[in-house]
Amino acid sequence: MPRPSQNISPQAMELYASFCIACIDDPLLWAEKAYPWGVEGTPLEGRKLHEWQRKVLSTMRDDLGKMRRGEKPWGPIRIATKSGHGIGKSALVGIVNDWAMATMVDSRAITTANTEEQLRKKTWPELAKWHLMSVSRTFFEWTATTLFSNDPDHAQNWQATATPWSERNYEAFQGLHNAGRRVVVIFDEASAIPAIIWEAIEGAQTDDLTQIVWLVFGNPTRNSGRFYECFGKRKKFWHRVTVDSREVEGTNLELFKEWAEQYGDDSDFFRIRVKGEFPAVSALQFIGRDIVERAMGRKPYSRDDDPLVCGIDFARNGNCNNVMYWRKGRDGSTWKPDIYPDDPTSSHFIAKCAERLKDMRPDVIYGDGVGVGGPIIDRLNELGFNVVDVQAASRSVEPDRHANKRAEMWVKGKHWIRDGGSLWDNADFVSELCTIENMPHPKGLTLLEAKESLLKRGEPSPDVADAFMLTFAYETTEAAAAEYQQHHANVQSNAEFNQWEGLDVMRDEEAYDKAGQHRKMRTHYVGSNR
Repeated sequence: MPRPSQNISPQAMELYASFCIACIDDPLLWAEKAYPWGVEGTPLEGRKLHEWQRKVLSTMRDDLGKMRRGEKPWGPIRIATKSGHGIGKSALVGIVNDWAMATMVDSRAITTANTEEQLRKKTWPELAKWHLMSVSRTFFEWTATTLFSNDPDHAQNWQATATPWSERNYEAFQGLHNAGRRVVVIFDEASAIPAIIWEAIEGAQTDDLTQIVWLVFGNPTRNSGRFYECFGKRKKFWHRVTVDSREVEGTNLELFKEWAEQYGDDSDFFRIRVKGEFPAVSALQFIGRDIVERAMGRKPYSRDDDPLVCGIDFARNGNCNNVMYWRKGRDGSTWKPDIYPDDPTSSHFIAKCAERLKDMRPDVIYGDGVGVGGPIIDRLNELGFNVVDVQAASRSVEPDRHANKRAEMWVKGKHWIRDGGSLWDNADFVSELCTIENMPHPKGLTLLEAKESLLKRGEPSPDVADAFMLTFAYETTEAAAAEYQQHHANVQSNAEFNQWEGLDVMRDEEAYDKAGQHRKMRTHYVGSNR
C-alpha cells in the first residue's frame, strides 16, 4: 500500500485497502465506486458510466477472472474500440490508468496517442481529471507525463506514463515487462500509429502469470493498417467494440444531424465521425504521418539557382499565430519558421515581419490574403516588399483536379514531402500536417477540410502547415526570382525610403477597414502568372 499524502484514519485506510483488493480483477467495480458519480456539486453531477464503457470494463473483468481461476491461459487481454466523436474515450483512458495504479503494487502502464499534441493536451490531462476525483488521489502524484506512487521505495517501478511514439525511437516501447505484476498499454487515436510501434508492444507481452491489458481506441479513419486489422484479419485475437456517437448520452445530436444533411449519412465523413465505421472507399487523412516523419529525417538539399520562397500565414483570431515559412528547392528545414503570436494588424508585428524579410531577402513572397491578410499585404508592399496575394478559395490553375487554390497548394506540398523534401522537425508541425482531412466533392475534385471544421473538432489551427503550403502557391521560375531581386534591390537602395512610415494607421480600425476595401493591383512575379 502506498503512503497517503495526508492524514487518514485507520478505519478509512482499512476500507480503502479492502476496496482495492476487491477491484484487483474488477475494473468495472472500481469505475462504479471510486468516483462521485451523480453527486451534486462535482464534475460528475448528473452523469454515469456509458454502456460502451461498462462493456469494455466488464470484458476486462471477465477475462482477468478466468485467468485467475485457471479457466483460460494467462496472456494479453486485447480490446479494440472504434467509434465516432465525443463518446468519452479519454475518460475511460483516465479510469483504466487510475485502476491499474491503485489496485496492484508496482503496476506499470503506458499511454500513447496518434500525435504528441493529442497525448500532451487531450489524453493525459484527462487522466489528471479522473485522478483528482478518485479515492486513490492521496496515494499517488501526478505530473505532466507521469502518475507515480508517493512511496519512495516504489516510485520508480509503480507508475503510469505518457509516452509519445516515434518510428525513429520505437525501442522505448520494447522494454515494457513486469513479470508477475501488471502491464497496461493504451493507444489513443490508434489508426495513425504505425505498425512498428504495435510490433514493439507485442514483443513486450511475453511475461507469464502477468496481467497484461492492451486497449486501443480510435476513429476508424483508415481502411488499412493495424487498427483496421483488429476488426479484420486479426479479429480473433481482439475483443471488438463499435460505438455510434448518436447512441451515447451527452453527444451533440444537432451537430450530427447537420453533418448528415451536409455530407450524407452514408458518406465516409459521417461513417467515420459518427457511426464509428471504416470508410467505404478510402481514408480521410490527407497526408500520412509516415511520409512526414521521413521528410523530417532527411538532410536538406537545394541547388544554387533554386529560389528562396517565403510563405506567410496571418493569424485570424487569438488562438492562431502569424507564421513565416522558408523553403529553397527541396530544403524546407535549414531555416526554422518564424512564429509570432502578435495581433497581425499591429505595427509591432508588421515591423518584425518587414525586418525579417529585409534580412532574408527571399526571391518570392506569398501571403494569405484572406480576411485580415489583405490590408497587411498592402502595407508590406507599400514598404517595398512585393508580397503576392494568395486567395485560398480562388480558382485552381487545374480546375479539373482541385476544388480551389488551397487544395492545389496542399496537393503540391504533399507531393514535395513524399518525393524528397526535407521538413522542419517539430512534433506540433507533424500534427498540423497530418490532421487535415479529405472532404467529399460531387465531381471527385480534391477538397480539404475547412479550418473552421478543424477548430470545431478541437484540433489546433494549422498555422505553420498553411504557411509552408503557401510556398507552393505558384511555380516560381528563375527569371521571375531574378526580376523580384532587382525590384527589391532598387527599393532597398532608396535612402529616402522610410519602411516604418505610416505604421500607426494600422491601429485605427476605420482606416484599417478602408484599406481593406480599396485593394491595390499588384504585379505578381510568378512566371507565367505575371
